[in-house]
Amino acid sequence: MSMPFSQEMRAVPTPVGLAVPLKLLLVEDDPGEAMLFKGGLASLRGSQFTLDHCERLDTALELLERGEYDLCLLDLGLPDSHGMATLERLVAGFPALPVVVLTGNEHTGLAEQVIQHGGQDYLSKADAEPRLIERAIRHAISLKRKELALKASRDRVELILSASEIGLWDWDIPGNRVHWDSHAYAMLGYARDAFAVSYEVWQSLLHPDDRERCHRDVQQQLAEGATFIIQFRARTADGRWLWLEGRGRVVEADAHGAPRRMVGTHLNIDQREQYREQLEVLNQELEARVEEELERNRAQEQLMMQQSRFIQMGEMLSMIAHQWRQPLNAVSLAAINLSMARELGELDPDKVGQQADFIQQQVGLMSSTIDDFMDFFRPEHQAETFAIGAVIDSVHEIVGAQLQSRNIDYRVIFAPGCAEVVLQGQKNELAHVLLNLIVNSRDAFETVQQPQMAITLEVTCDAQQLCLTLADNAGGIPPESLDRLFDPYFTTKPHGKGTGIGLYMSRTIIERNYQGQIDVANRAGGAVFTLRLPRPGREAEVAHG
Repeated sequence: MSMPFSQEMRAVPTPVGLAVPLKLLLVEDDPGEAMLFKGGLASLRGSQFTLDHCERLDTALELLERGEYDLCLLDLGLPDSHGMATLERLVAGFPALPVVVLTGNEHTGLAEQVIQHGGQDYLSKADAEPRLIERAIRHAISLKRKELALKASRDRVELILSASEIGLWDWDIPGNRVHWDSHAYAMLGYARDAFAVSYEVWQSLLHPDDRERCHRDVQQQLAEGATFIIQFRARTADGRWLWLEGRGRVVEADAHGAPRRMVGTHLNIDQREQYREQLEVLNQELEARVEEELERNRAQEQLMMQQSRFIQMGEMLSMIAHQWRQPLNAVSLAAINLSMARELGELDPDKVGQQADFIQQQVGLMSSTIDDFMDFFRPEHQAETFAIGAVIDSVHEIVGAQLQSRNIDYRVIFAPGCAEVVLQGQKNELAHVLLNLIVNSRDAFETVQQPQMAITLEVTCDAQQLCLTLADNAGGIPPESLDRLFDPYFTTKPHGKGTGIGLYMSRTIIERNYQGQIDVANRAGGAVFTLRLPRPGREAEVAHG
């Protein structure tokens, strides 16, 4: 008979030792025996028992349905039931009720039979003196309470194992027998004990690609005694492959230390592995997209770098044209002098030689300017070691004359020892950055009425870094533009005068190729650009020196 939840809760026995009467039900068809039990319990000093009596099992079941009892004293020989069947019916209807079996014919094995059929203790009617009855009652209630607690604990474990999809196994190593619990079978789709398990049977269930690895890990654990964790695929009853995680360790060894018993778990990780595989696919797709985007960005940066070079090339051609103007005028004047001397018949070898040397000198200056231009734009594919002073000098050779022609005072100030500081990288790229900053300052003076225009490049250094500070007095940068100044295609110059890629490429070169930093601020009526470049190490400077 099934028992409703409310009845099951009601049947939990009152804890022994509390100062409350324990309500007992005596099921005994012999009135004399019943009187003896009632009298014996009543005679106990400080008795904490109340006793109801009935003579039939059916009546007892009805009383138990209607009332709450802490224990049942049950005779197995009743008018409507006999033997262990009586105990079975009572326990089936009220599994949480402690039962003490009363017997008049004690025999060997009775105690074991009582326990097997759900009872907690038995009591011989011939020996049923009051104290013995009390002991049996209290023992049965205590034992039942422990049984219920143990069952509840096992039920919780079963629930956890079922919900977590965890199976338990126990391996008798010398006998090569493996015990699987019901969950270990169920997660593979098998009924409990569907087949006998041994180490070889377990291996046969593994995916062929996992067998050797799992065997190696298990054998290593047997040798070392450490807890192992392995992931593998096992074949299910319907032929699928299910990902499991096995954990185990040796818990018993013989006198010589050889392992005798290993216990562990199987955990269903199939969904986790599916998520992992999906994540790997997503990561691969993401990496491909990132690489594609990086390649697109690299191509864009290469294009922007090329644009920046073309723009600077145009600037430098303008500077070269300006630098060539003076030597070209001088060559033209020398040619005119030679032509007039010839017409006047005043040519002499010494004068021709002097004029030829002068023309050769001017042509040499012009050729040197072309060399500087070619060096400035020569492509560099590998990093080199160079002194910062040499880079600044090359920039000055190109831009100095034009700045002077525009009455812009351009000065370079080196702190002691800083001109010799050595850097590693592509020298021309750093020169492009400096040239771009100087040209921006030059252009800023076109919209500023300033009687004394000045650009100053100050070079300082310490053991960790080199600092280049380029400052002008051209009015500074609008405050609302400072945060966007290094953004691609952003410019503060009038429409058609700037592309907005020079400063972006300058920051890219300094940060990516030199692992440095470039900042801008307004100060004392002008803009200040600060380049901080980490020094590569003293050994590079020694080698350069």
